[in-house]
Amino acid sequence: MRTVTKDGWYKVGHNWKYYKYTVTSSATCEVVNGEVRTTYQYTVKRFSGPGISHFDVVVPQCVNQSDIISSDPNYSSFGQDGSCKNCSVWSNVIKWEWKKSWGDEQTFTITIKGQSTGEGYAIVKTSHNFSDTNTCDEGCLLFQGVCAPACE
Repeated sequence: MRTVTKDGWYKVGHNWKYYKYTVTSSATCEVVNGEVRTTYQYTVKRFSGPGISHFDVVVPQCVNQSDIISSDPNYSSFGQDGSCKNCSVWSNVIKWEWKKSWGDEQTFTITIKGQSTGEGYAIVKTSHNFSDTNTCDEGCLLFQGVCAPACE
């Protein structure tokens, strides 16, 4: 299990406000009916800062949508996420749209065919545009070093 934290300051009008978010990730492998599966779990937590719009996990080109066995909650889309412009170079993104009922902490679980626990990226898109070096694009916090699929 690993936790990656992003925090900093952003400006609203003439005032500076603090933000802090974490993504905690883990991966476990199992064999079911002779098929190897890896389950990735991500817990996204907002300590302070703007509300979260959506959560993305970047997967390598070798992972296809047909490789996804299950997701909880159900993911919204697979492919390119155009809302994070500088992150759009990644075309394989599993995206969850944020639901108000989730509150400030939500766990996402996805099971993918194969045994692969590489190090990858997650993106937390907020409802406010940040302007600091922690962003992949305005409002998109890039978390590097989370558990993610990897091509072998």
